[in-house]
Amino acid sequence: MRSFLNAILAGIVAGIVITAITIVFIMVWKDIVAPEYFQNATVNVLNPAQMKELSANPEKIFYSYLFKNTGGLRNYLAMFGVSIFLGIVWGLAYLYLRKSLPAHWSLAGLVFGLFVWLLGEFPVWVILAFNTQFPRSILGGWALGGIVAALFGGLGLGFVFAMLEKESEAWRREKGRAKEERAKPEKKESGKDNASSEVSREK
Repeated sequence: MRSFLNAILAGIVAGIVITAITIVFIMVWKDIVAPEYFQNATVNVLNPAQMKELSANPEKIFYSYLFKNTGGLRNYLAMFGVSIFLGIVWGLAYLYLRKSLPAHWSLAGLVFGLFVWLLGEFPVWVILAFNTQFPRSILGGWALGGIVAALFGGLGLGFVFAMLEKESEAWRREKGRAKEERAKPEKKESGKDNASSEVSREK
């Protein structure tokens, strides 16, 4: 039961880590790497200057409608909520697969994160790359952000789960010692009773 709870807590931490890294990548890709696709998130057809700029590159109009502004507290809170839920799923899956992963928590977390990315995200990026007209700079950023988030999320999951399991193991040992200590007087009492009964028989 404690391992189950440890996996859930570790998954929540992994979800927070994944969301934080994802937000950083969104900000970097939006404002530094590919700003031309995001700078006109809202197209104002009544603004001649903006329409003149967009008419020189028609695909900007499409992407301006496609990509909304990803900032704002509400959007970030929604991302955290979804990622924490998925992180809990990660934690339970990690608990189930832990014995099949490398012994050290860091390698176990990295392998698990890479496995999840290859199984869940990688096929999506391949499909989008070959079947859509998304700019490669955007797809590349999303894929890179996804794998970095998955690897660091796996590391966070592995570390927190290992630390919690150590605490749980120490708690189990302490509980076992206390149980043994409580059992010792009972053994002594039973030993005295046996000795008394033997004396009585001899008499």
